[in-house]
Amino acid sequence: MAFYAQYHEHKPVPQGIYHARVDKVSPHTSKFGPMVRWSFTIIDASKPDLMNTQVSGLTSEKISSKSKLYTWLQAFGILLEQGQQFDLESLLGRECRIRIKNTVHVKDG
Repeated sequence: MAFYAQYHEHKPVPQGIYHARVDKVSPHTSKFGPMVRWSFTIIDASKPDLMNTQVSGLTSEKISSKSKLYTWLQAFGILLEQGQQFDLESLLGRECRIRIKNTVHVKDG
């Protein structure tokens, strides 16, 4: 039986702010340590061709006043203090605004 892969042109989502829904939060490991991978679906875009587009982002698992995760939780109205924990999966299905920022990474070699 043949197993085929098909080429699809990658077109990044244009930079901007979009209305989205949190679809998944999952553990992820990177060279920087434990991370959280966030998956969102754009649900109210200015361009109809972006509706239902899935995008993702990463935050550290660490929560401190200087971490991206702390900032993202604050955007949901969650304010944590020293020693407090929060179930990230409780955010599934929540709507939010996300900012898409495209960066170019140059690989050497």
